[in-house]
Amino acid sequence: MTIVKKLPPAPATDYEIAAALHRAKMVAKHVPHPNDFEPIDGVLHVTLNAKPITPGTETEVFGPSRIVIPEYQEVLKKLIQKSK
Repeated sequence: MTIVKKLPPAPATDYEIAAALHRAKMVAKHVPHPNDFEPIDGVLHVTLNAKPITPGTETEVFGPSRIVIPEYQEVLKKLIQKSK
């Protein structure tokens, strides 16, 4: 009969166990924000009771666009000039 040595767990296994414990702690501490909506039986239930955004007020609501691509601005200017 041979003696079976207890092998140490693989580093990947240690990571998986630690990650699972961390997720469990985060779920246990979770306090939902009043404005968040949570899924019920895997389905999101959302009531839309707001007015649509009128054209031209996007910058007031969302702020200025953060994506600035000069090439697109030049092409847009050329298209506007051609349409006039």
